Amino acid sequence: MLTIYYSFIRKEVHEFLMSNYRYELSSDFQNRILRYKNWSDAQLSLLGRMMLFDILKKKYRLHLTDNDIGFTKNKKPFFEDAPINFNISHAHHISICGVTEDGEIGIDIEKIQPVKIEDLDFCLTPNEKEKINESMNKDQLIIDIWTRKESLIKLIGKGLTIPLSEIETQSAEDNDTLLYNGQGFNVKKIYIADDYCCYVCSELPIKDISINEFKN
Repeated sequence: MLTIYYSFIRKEVHEFLMSNYRYELSSDFQNRILRYKNWSDAQLSLLGRMMLFDILKKKYRLHLTDNDIGFTKNKKPFFEDAPINFNISHAHHISICGVTEDGEIGIDIEKIQPVKIEDLDFCLTPNEKEKINESMNKDQLIIDIWTRKESLIKLIGKGLTIPLSEIETQSAEDNDTLLYNGQGFNVKKIYIADDYCCYVCSELPIKDISINEFKN
């Protein structure tokens, strides 16, 4: 089972959230969100952690804290002493968190907005460029491809050290896959809002998903 929470940021509750929930997190994480210049960036990061620990308490009855999170050499967060995998993403006004016991996951969300294919040419394969040029909705398709690839990047946890043009998106009626380095990865589109694109990626089949809005 994959549990996904998402939440929209709201300026009117920002001070309340910062005052009541920031202190539950590690001093390092507090310092990080305090360095943000925009309240929206701070709240997006804070909500990600709030949703993570809410899922752990309600679904898994785990009372882990921010101090239980370790990081790989490429800065991907993980729980050192719990068989739980998670990933967090945010874009514009939405923060999203996915938690599962079933293998590693990567999740990415992006705002759908106008984009020039030339700006993202470096991340596209020849087949993808051809599909985009033939598409009636180029902006949405470009963001769709980018989001799928980002979800894989976050699954692997190596950041943009992986050339995105080496990841090939493939779609069938009921099966989306990404091909990278001779291996296939499963991707699933997650509907959150009309003007956002979200995908989750895993080495394992993605079947049972619970999606919930987190009210802050």
